[in-house]
Amino acid sequence: MNSKHCVSLFLLSLLCGFAAVNAAPQSLVDVLGTVPELGLLNRFMKQHASMLKLIETGDYTVFAPQTPAFAKLPRENILFLNKPENEALLKQVLMYTIVRGKYTLAQLKTRKSLKSLSGKTLTIVPEGDTVRVNGMKIVKSDVTASNGVLQVVDGMIVPREVVRKLPVKTMPVSISAPGSTAPALPTGGNRRNLLRE
Repeated sequence: MNSKHCVSLFLLSLLCGFAAVNAAPQSLVDVLGTVPELGLLNRFMKQHASMLKLIETGDYTVFAPQTPAFAKLPRENILFLNKPENEALLKQVLMYTIVRGKYTLAQLKTRKSLKSLSGKTLTIVPEGDTVRVNGMKIVKSDVTASNGVLQVVDGMIVPREVVRKLPVKTMPVSISAPGSTAPALPTGGNRRNLLRE
């Protein structure tokens, strides 16, 4: 075997190895940073490293709010949840949007409810070619990762016990809900009081 042939084989092996590395499946944490609709959520979670650790390993489905959903939240509530002393509350919110197991949109359409990591139940209601999760509509489905699935929803899914502790005890409806205007409402826009439901 001549030197030219050896060099060719060496380069080929390097290319194959590089392709294998690039083809390695990404985790939920990695994929979260690649979805444009989740840019604000990704930046928010990076400020709280413990939040990302929840979805580093294991099989999960995450109902992740798109960026316009944050624009509908009262500013006081965002600042409140972002305080270091309220990280436990923020963790409750995150755990409420995560369920064990990989659920595609097709599989979700066959379910009426799912138990979240917080122990609370999420209500699943089919609507046309998508579903609503606790009233929030899946607007981008089946973003797959090596250890789960991201389902992008158009509103914040917040447990009632957390709402009771927020400075402004109201949360926005789904962007796609009747009476709402897409893609986003101003901060003082259409909201519902979850404590009255």
